[in-house]
Amino acid sequence: PVVDGADYLTLVKAAMLRAERRIMLIGWDLDHRTTFEPGGATMAGPNQLGSFLHWLLWDSRHLKVYLLKSNL
Repeated sequence: PVVDGADYLTLVKAAMLRAERRIMLIGWDLDHRTTFEPGGATMAGPNQLGSFLHWLLWDSRHLKVYLLKSNL
């Protein structure tokens, strides 16, 4: 189980690193400055959402990322 937000973001980054075909981020208040691992990065790639997605797409050109940003 996910206990708090810090655990959630670490699990999100780990899942995105394992993605093979697509990542879909839907209905989340996306902020490119969101930090995955507050204590410092221990996994591959940058530690902030925007930089991480850029890095991930550059490194895995077969991967597709879909974003639906909403502030309803």
